[in-house]
Amino acid sequence: PLPPEVEAKMTAMEQQLQQATQQIQTDQAKQQATIQKATLDNQTEIQKAHIEQDTRLKVAGIQADATVASAEIKAMITEFQTRIAHMEALIGQQYDQQTQATDQAHEVAMSQQQHAQTLEAGQVGHEQAREMADMGHQNTLEAQKNEAALQPAPVGSDA
Repeated sequence: PLPPEVEAKMTAMEQQLQQATQQIQTDQAKQQATIQKATLDNQTEIQKAHIEQDTRLKVAGIQADATVASAEIKAMITEFQTRIAHMEALIGQQYDQQTQATDQAHEVAMSQQQHAQTLEAGQVGHEQAREMADMGHQNTLEAQKNEAALQPAPVGSDA
């Protein structure tokens, strides 16, 4: 057996060794946890960077699609406006042609009506002039007849 002082020292040293071993194990566990946390943080940052990059690419794609769609819509609007202007021009031309045709038809109808009225008036005037001439002729004949009746009979024609 060992003297009690040596044994006490050895026990104390074993306790110190055990404490040191525990401290080392605790420190190693802390380091391991720190390393694992750093690894997880790095992985998280990498995943976050990938997600941000994917998001930026998707947003850029959406913006590009929106720009293309906007340009297509503007082109369609321009095309529709051009078509509408063309249709308005055609409608205007058709309206002008119809108005001109209607005006011409009205002028022809009015001319025909005026011609018919002129012919009718001329015929009525002609008939009135003829009646007046007949009346004048009748009056002349009657006047001659009355004058002849008023004149004495020729003297030498009785013998």
